[in-house]
Amino acid sequence: MKRVFYSVLCLCLIILTFTSCLSSKIERNSTSKAYRTLNFKEDLDYLKTDISYPEFNNYPELSKRVKNTIFSNWESFKSYTKNDWHQINELNARDSKSSLPPYEYIVKTQIETSSPKYISVLINSYVYNGGAHGNTTLISYNYNINTGKYENILTVTGMDMIKQIFSPYLNAIVTTTVFELYNTVMKYIYNNLLYVHIFKLCYDKTEADYE
Repeated sequence: MKRVFYSVLCLCLIILTFTSCLSSKIERNSTSKAYRTLNFKEDLDYLKTDISYPEFNNYPELSKRVKNTIFSNWESFKSYTKNDWHQINELNARDSKSSLPPYEYIVKTQIETSSPKYISVLINSYVYNGGAHGNTTLISYNYNINTGKYENILTVTGMDMIKQIFSPYLNAIVTTTVFELYNTVMKYIYNNLLYVHIFKLCYDKTEADYE
């Protein structure tokens, strides 16, 4: 049992390492993936906004998707915080004679274009609406420039190959304990590599930056 357990675990790790380095010889940024960074700032009494986002020369659909995601979330936050900030500020001024600092909405983007097939965009949004600290939300898009479709990180990095290889065997001959291990490993990979920065597509080496 232990031998099977460790064999499956080791094989998973070996395949993961292999698939994570399949694109180690890919070329650097090509002109077809060129983009410029646009900036938007707004200073109101109740909200300070600082947003930067990419605009791709040859992929308007991707540019539109990223921009709409950022600004639709910002508009919702702005609408909500306007009344909220003024109400709290009025109470503060009445009770303690203090003024509430403005809320914050800050968005930065990270772009990875070294893969021959994909453009990856990470949207890092920081919002502060009172309390001890703000909150950060990460949204990633992996855009296949050949198909015009968005794909999840497992497909982009080839890690879904692990599932294709192991699922039939695990279902047929491996105990429930080992199968649960497999599911745990895959869930960990998915959660940590999709939402914590972008899983960089092996342009020199594979790495994931953790918060």
